[in-house]
Amino acid sequence: MDLFALLKKIKDNFAYGYDISQERLKVFTSDKGHANSFAYLAVSSLISALVFFVFTAITNPSLLGGVSDAFIFFLISLFIAIICMVLYYVVFGVVYLFLRLIGVKTDYARTMQIAIYSSTPFIIFGTIPYNTGLLMGAISLIQMTISANKVYNWKAAVAFFLVPVVLSVGLHMMVVK
Repeated sequence: MDLFALLKKIKDNFAYGYDISQERLKVFTSDKGHANSFAYLAVSSLISALVFFVFTAITNPSLLGGVSDAFIFFLISLFIAIICMVLYYVVFGVVYLFLRLIGVKTDYARTMQIAIYSSTPFIIFGTIPYNTGLLMGAISLIQMTISANKVYNWKAAVAFFLVPVVLSVGLHMMVVK
């Protein structure tokens, strides 16, 4: 998939995110393997790092200082985006294992496709403070739940909703004591 087709897919998934029709589900699950969804996540994460960098530059320009400080801050933003990509695969690996435990017939690639394509708002705008990340996370959870219900069944929808929430709350409780 070339870069422009990938950017169009990101734009469409964000613009039509609430339309979880059969046509949209075909977009979510038509890829074969992990390559396209990984490229989608990588480009979305890069856009997220850029959004975070620009938002920080606008709201707190003193943090960036000179050109070298801005470059270092941008590298830190990229590093955080890479860590978030890894965490995405870990969290939705747990979702996949939970889906298998409750008897849902699926494969890991399909689980990741639904998770990644449904989470476009959170991936791109989740790094903006002032509760924007919380709002985008809620929108993405709703999209994942609806998509999982339409592709699999209600048990999968519950898993797509509860497992990330429980893992996020648990991680937050471990980090913030």
